[in-house]
Amino acid sequence: MPSNKRGYIARKFYAHKYGAQTIYEESIFESYELAYKFIEEISEEDHDRFLSEIVSYQINDDEPWDSEQVWTFDRKGELIRFYDAQRSHENCHVIEHDGNKEVFAEPVPESYTGKYKVGDIVKVKAFPWNVESPIPEDTIGVIINTPIHYSEWRKKEKTKYGWDNTYVIDFIREGYLDHMHIKEHGLELFTKEIPENQSFLKKLSEHYKGKIIIKNDIFKDINDGIIFVEKVRHFNENESIMTEQ
Repeated sequence: MPSNKRGYIARKFYAHKYGAQTIYEESIFESYELAYKFIEEISEEDHDRFLSEIVSYQINDDEPWDSEQVWTFDRKGELIRFYDAQRSHENCHVIEHDGNKEVFAEPVPESYTGKYKVGDIVKVKAFPWNVESPIPEDTIGVIINTPIHYSEWRKKEKTKYGWDNTYVIDFIREGYLDHMHIKEHGLELFTKEIPENQSFLKKLSEHYKGKIIIKNDIFKDINDGIIFVEKVRHFNENESIMTEQ
């Protein structure tokens, strides 16, 4: 049986995309206070992707993820996110079958209001400041699909726990078009000038709004990762090489 005693892992890491981390300082403590003291002593870095966290579990727990607690701090040691597994499951529906647990979030109809439309250019703020984002840097994208309202979903006799309240966002990743699923509260309308290297997003927005049409074969190659869509500067031999005089 798990004890009431908890262990605390304090670490500093560099946040990569999609939750990956490079950990370069880590230690285990018997209390949150000692773990936080360790966090305070870690040197501050000058990039926002350098984060710290304290992860706590009940000791001798066969299912430690059920008791997990995570405090995430920015590079200056300020708390920006707290996660408690037990609390997160309070509003969930749990189905147990053959010793396995399936956890379904209770639908929140008001989480989708139809605020954004297909073709809108939006900003997805970086994780962990925006817990909906899978990327630790601010990202610009184009909405290519929207949810349907929960009431409409239920009218179609769909299962209560099958409702998807996320928008599908196309964005440029490493030069190619990619996509992610984000809930409404994790988005904001992008109103600034789009960076020159991501100017393709303007055309993509116009395509989804019906203002222009990208040819089907070209669009397929873009979505298949065959066509590079980020605007980059290429090496020009005539401009870049000096010959001896």
